[in-house]
Amino acid sequence: MALNRISSRGLGHIALDDANANPTTSSNVGNDGRVNVQFHASPKMLAGWVSRFQGNFCDRPPPRHPPKVRKGSYIPFDDDDESHCPRLPLCIAIHIVGSRGDVQPFIPIAQLLKSTYGHRVRICTHPVFKDFVESNGVEFFSIGGDPEALMAYMVKNPGLLPSRESMRAGDISKRRAEMSEIINGGWRSCIEAGNGMSKQPLRAANVPDPKDLFIADAIIANPPSMAHIHCAEKLGIPLHMVFTMPWSPTEAFHHPLAAMNYGESDAKSANYLSFMVMELLTWQGLGDIINKFRMQTLHLDPISPMWGCNLLPRHRVPFTYLWTESLIPKPDDWDSHIKITGFSFLPMASKYTPPDDLVAFLQDGPAPIYIGFGSIVVDDPQALTRLIFEAVRQAGVRAIVSKGWGGVGAGDVPPNVYLIGNCPHDWLFQRVSAVVHHGGAGTTAAGIAAGRPTVVVPFFGDQPFWGKMIARAGAGPTPVPFKAMTAETLAASITFALQPECRSPPKVSQAQMEAFAHRMATKTLRKDDNVMTTDPRALTSHEKRKASWAAREEGKYGRAFYVTRATGRYVANLTKIGLKAPVAMMYNIANGCHNYPSYGNFGVPVRPRDPITGFGTGLKAAGKGFYLSVWDAFSGVVVLPYRGAKDGGAIGTLKGIYQGGRGFTYNLASGYSMKGIEKEYSRHHLTKLKAEIFLIRIRQGIEEFRESTQEERDGAVAQWKRLRAL
Repeated sequence: MALNRISSRGLGHIALDDANANPTTSSNVGNDGRVNVQFHASPKMLAGWVSRFQGNFCDRPPPRHPPKVRKGSYIPFDDDDESHCPRLPLCIAIHIVGSRGDVQPFIPIAQLLKSTYGHRVRICTHPVFKDFVESNGVEFFSIGGDPEALMAYMVKNPGLLPSRESMRAGDISKRRAEMSEIINGGWRSCIEAGNGMSKQPLRAANVPDPKDLFIADAIIANPPSMAHIHCAEKLGIPLHMVFTMPWSPTEAFHHPLAAMNYGESDAKSANYLSFMVMELLTWQGLGDIINKFRMQTLHLDPISPMWGCNLLPRHRVPFTYLWTESLIPKPDDWDSHIKITGFSFLPMASKYTPPDDLVAFLQDGPAPIYIGFGSIVVDDPQALTRLIFEAVRQAGVRAIVSKGWGGVGAGDVPPNVYLIGNCPHDWLFQRVSAVVHHGGAGTTAAGIAAGRPTVVVPFFGDQPFWGKMIARAGAGPTPVPFKAMTAETLAASITFALQPECRSPPKVSQAQMEAFAHRMATKTLRKDDNVMTTDPRALTSHEKRKASWAAREEGKYGRAFYVTRATGRYVANLTKIGLKAPVAMMYNIANGCHNYPSYGNFGVPVRPRDPITGFGTGLKAAGKGFYLSVWDAFSGVVVLPYRGAKDGGAIGTLKGIYQGGRGFTYNLASGYSMKGIEKEYSRHHLTKLKAEIFLIRIRQGIEEFRESTQEERDGAVAQWKRLRAL
C-alpha cells in the first residue's frame, strides 16, 4: 500500500486511498491532538509493501565490486582506530526547538563535548533560554521563536491540524511565520558570529577577531528544528539527530502522536506506516516553507513532500535517543545507526539553596507529592488551581505545587499546599513521595531517575505516549487526559500511585554520553530626532539635506540610474527563470519516471541514480540512465511475470504482467539531460553565500596557521598527502 494518493473530506480529516483500500481508511485528529490512523487495506499486501520498503533502510552486505570513489571525496574511518585520524577541535551547532525540558538534556552533552574533547559548541534555540544556557557555561545563539506562545497554541490545537477557531484568529499564519524564522535562524546559527539576538546578520567581514567567527563542522539537532538536514547538506557536514521520544519508523510501536485503529490490518505494518503518515502531514504543512528556504537561502534544489518526509531514514542519519531501555527497549528493526544511551541529566541540586519556608514545609510532616505542569499554558489557571487543591484534599496528602508558565496558585492556598517557582527536579524529587506532571520527556526522566511513582496528566503531543509507557512499566496509573481530568480522577490517580506496588519504577541505566560524544568528536532602526522638532536650526539642516537629495537625484547616480539598474536586474532574473524552467521540467519528469516503479508499482525496486555535480556527470547520468532504463523496460516484461509466478502462482503471474507493462512506459521515459549544465554553472558562479562561507574558512585557516607550531604544520601536510594518495 503506497501512500501515493491523498484526499480530504474536510478540515481535520485525511484519507489515504489505495487501489484496494476500503473507503473507511482514514486518519482523524482526536481531542488529545494525536492523529487517529486506520488501515483497512489487504493485510497481506500492506505487510509485503512495508517489508520491501523497510528493506531499503537495513544494513546490507558490502557489494562484490565496490563502486569507484572519486579521488579526494572519501576518507576511510574506523571507530576503533584513531592512529590515522587525529582528534581535531570542531565547531558544533546544536539545534533545539521546544520547551526548557527539551533544551536541558542537551546542556550536559554540550558541556562534555566542550570540556572533554575541546570542541567549540553552541546551543541554538529560542531567545528566552539565553540566560539558562549561558549560565551553564555553554555558548548560545538565538534562532528565534517564542516557546510560550507555541505552548499556548498547542494547548488550543494539540495536534498537527489546527481548529477552525485558530484559522479564523490568524494563528496559522503566525505559527508558519514563526517556523520560517526558526528555520532561517538555524542556518544563521551555522555560519554567523555573535549570539543571533540582533535582527541584522553579522557578516564575517565585520567581525574584528577571527576567533569569534563560527562555521559549523557538525550539527546535532532534535527533529522539530527542521533546518538540520538542509544546513548539513549545504555545508557538507555530518548530522546527528538526538531526541527524547521515538522518531524512527519501527514495527514495535506506533508514532507517539498517532492513536491507532488497526482494523483488519497487520499491526506491525500499521505501526511502521504511522511514522510515515505523521512526517507526511508535517511536510504538507511546512513543505513550501522548507523549499523556499532551500531555494532562496541555501540555493539548493526543492524537495517533494512525498519523499522529503523520509529524508532521515532514507539517508540513515545517526540517531541517539535519550531514555533508558528498561522503559522502552530498542526495537529489533532499528539498525546500528540508531542508539539508545539513557537519560541525559543536568545536575543542578548542588547549586540550589532552598528557601527556609520550603525546608520548614518539608520537615513539618510526611513527604508531600509534587504537582506541576511545566511549560504548559492553560486558558483558565484559576479553575485548574481549584481542581488541584480539591484533588489534594480528597487524596488526603500534602503537596508542593509548581506555578509553572500557566500561572497556577492564585487565591487562598491551603496549609497542606506549598507553591513553588523554579526548583531543580533532581533536588526536589528526592524529597517527595510521588510526582504528578504533564508527561513531558524531561520531567518523566527526572521522576524515574529519582525512583518516584508518576502520575501523568497528558495535554497533547507525545505526552499520552509517555503516560502509557509509565503505566506499562508499573510506575504509575493509566493516564487520564487533561480535558477529561476532574478532582475525583486526579485524587484517584494520586491514591493509586502511593500504593506499595507503584514504588518501584524501572531502574535507570547509566547514559553512555562518552560514547555519544566520541562519535560526534570524530565525525537598529535609525531615527532622525530633528524631524519632529521645532528648532529653526534643525529645520535649516533639514532643508539642506533636501537640497542635497535633489542634487543627487539629478546626478550620475540619480533616479534614472537606479531605475535602469532595477530594470536590468528584473530582466536578468526573468531570463534566469526562463532558462531554468525547461531544465527543471525535464529533470522532474525524468526523476518521476525513474522513481515511479518504487512507489506506484507495488514497491518494485529501482536503480539509484548517480549524483549530478557538473556537466560531465550530468551527461554520464543521462547516458547511463537511458541505457539502463531501456534495459529495465524490456527485461521487466519478462522478469516480473516470472517472479510473480514463482511467488504467487497464477495470481502472481497476472500481477507481474501488470507490473511489467506498467513499468515499461515509465522506464522508457526515464532519462537525464541539461541538469549537469545547470550544476556546472552553479559550481563556478560565486554567490554572496559562497563568498561568506569562503571568507570565514580563509580567516579561520589563517588564524589557526598563525597559532600552530611547526610540528603541527608538518603533521597537517603529511596527513594531507596521505589523504590525497587515497
